Amino acid sequence: MKLLFATLALVLNANNAKAGMESQMKYTKISGVFLKFESGERLETRISYASQEMRLEQHEIIVRTFGNGKIIETHFALQGPKFLDFIAKSDDPKIPDMAGHFFNSDYEECILNARLPDQKVDVVGVVTKLDQSHAISTKTVTDASSGKVVGIMQERIELIGETTFKAATLSK
Repeated sequence: MKLLFATLALVLNANNAKAGMESQMKYTKISGVFLKFESGERLETRISYASQEMRLEQHEIIVRTFGNGKIIETHFALQGPKFLDFIAKSDDPKIPDMAGHFFNSDYEECILNARLPDQKVDVVGVVTKLDQSHAISTKTVTDASSGKVVGIMQERIELIGETTFKAATLSK
């Protein structure tokens, strides 16, 4: 589930693509905490790194998440009259399809939702920008049948440079 949350948070820094550019890359470092209400546990997530490739001419954002010894690729298909709605599909079967909406065409902030049927939970979240280099992702995890909140996930997302990204991902 940790990789799901990392992937959900990544759309934040896939920003500022200019018209006419074929694609643009951004890199992020993600860390967070999951609060389980029932047990009172506070679980620190592992640090993940991600690359985001904006392909606005194809109405797509491709996110590659590096963590837990593997790479997960998630495609965000941009839809709607202004291409602000999205549906995301991952190559990892543990990560469900997601749907959401970006607040504006810089593709930095969004709301999203997903369902994890095998774990019987729903996830609803928001990614908001704190400043030019940082964001926070907050997701509420609810029991799919009762709607009861079972946990909260918060992640810090930091925009990093390509050199830092390559050093972190090559050392793993």
